[in-house]
Amino acid sequence: MDHINDLILSASTILDNGFDVGHFAEWRESAFIVLLGLLGPFHYYTRNFGELTAGMTQTSLLAGSGVLVAAEQGIRDGKIHTTLGVPFHGNEASFVQIPWILRPKKWHPASRLTAFVPHAVLAG
Repeated sequence: MDHINDLILSASTILDNGFDVGHFAEWRESAFIVLLGLLGPFHYYTRNFGELTAGMTQTSLLAGSGVLVAAEQGIRDGKIHTTLGVPFHGNEASFVQIPWILRPKKWHPASRLTAFVPHAVLAG
């Protein structure tokens, strides 16, 4: 959580000190890594952050910062479960965070896969 808050403050600093594309690029990379680590690669915020910040402009910085604010609020409210392996004890929520890569996966039997593959391919 501290990383998100630091990045939100960094975005404000970049804007206040005169927008610099180099600083923005560093911020964008750091923010993406934090979102990836907290939410995993398939979360809505992670997937759309890159698209929203692709323009490398002040507007992109504001949009990316907005994603971080929304993610931070969702985590704090307990609506978004993050992937960190440490417990989070916030004001409104308390839950154990599990790394995305270690979360249980839903494995389906091979018979389910064969329902999507033409029988001619299976016959070989």
